[in-house]
Amino acid sequence: MVPGDGLLNIEHLDKVVHVILFGANVLFWGGYYSKIKDGNSSVKIQYIYIFIAAFTIILGIILEFVQRDYIPNRSFDVYDIVADAAGSVVAAIYLLLIRY
Repeated sequence: MVPGDGLLNIEHLDKVVHVILFGANVLFWGGYYSKIKDGNSSVKIQYIYIFIAAFTIILGIILEFVQRDYIPNRSFDVYDIVADAAGSVVAAIYLLLIRY
């Protein structure tokens, strides 16, 4: 727990932060690969977006287990994984439907 009052005491604020950070990760990497993608590439950009989202979700899962098993005073929270996945999926849908 982070000590303090005010903004840091908002219930479930950490879940919102997870959604934003993991969604931003997918958006930034998706934007990067859409800029460097060669028009003649056999790999379609949609598959790259899906791969980035899947990789980011897996990263979130791994980080939760690392926190539980290897970092003192940190805990495992399945809802953090859900928030990570939600941010990743929303960002991937944005890239697939809006940006593409």
